Amino acid sequence: MKSLILILLCMFAFSAQAFAKIYVNGIDAAYAPFAYVDEESGKPVGFDVEALDWIAKNMGFGVTHAPIARDAMLPSLLARKIDMICSGMIITTERAKQVAFSVPYWKLYTVFVVKKESDLTVAAILTEKLKLGGQRGTNEAESLVKEQKEKKLRFEVRLYNSAPQMIEDLISGRIHAALMDSAPAQDAVSRGKPLRIAGRPRKSCAFRRGLPPGRHGTANAGERRLQEIDGRSFLGCVAAEIRLEVSGLV
Repeated sequence: MKSLILILLCMFAFSAQAFAKIYVNGIDAAYAPFAYVDEESGKPVGFDVEALDWIAKNMGFGVTHAPIARDAMLPSLLARKIDMICSGMIITTERAKQVAFSVPYWKLYTVFVVKKESDLTVAAILTEKLKLGGQRGTNEAESLVKEQKEKKLRFEVRLYNSAPQMIEDLISGRIHAALMDSAPAQDAVSRGKPLRIAGRPRKSCAFRRGLPPGRHGTANAGERRLQEIDGRSFLGCVAAEIRLEVSGLV
């Protein structure tokens, strides 16, 4: 419940110099409802963006949000071109060797999305000779490709640069199903896309913040600073505005 705010408190709360710096947050700008570019204002918005902006405002430091391709995020972080990734990142064994991950802040599921009129089930999707979509640089796409190769499954995986591109190909019939996180999938359905969620192929997972190695911060100092800021109600309001279930907050 408190971890979303605690993560960034741990990073920035401990020196006056930190407050004066402007930090760069790398985002997937086509990852609604967590991070995307508003069509009218042209500015980044979404749960991750607004939550980080609120924390920055209350703690007196600056933050900018830099749109980056999903598969370029980790290289950009390791090259110190950005200071953090607050844009729906899931921990993996390989990533944990390179990145200082925060505690979880949002619980979600990986789901298969199909056209609304489709009768495909998860079992059929994983066993039949179909074309499946996944987003480059995501844990779910990497896992799907690995599973297909190891088990010699019949489906073919097509990789996309963004979730909206993948969804459009699904609607047009170029692929039969798309594997993605539950929140963006629910967002697409709620916006009137002719889609439905076929089911969950895997257990739940959680989003974490990705930081350069050695930037975990001090949890105890973060906890003390947290007592001064009441962010839970704010985060709940942001989630409600963008049609996220508040129960997803960790």
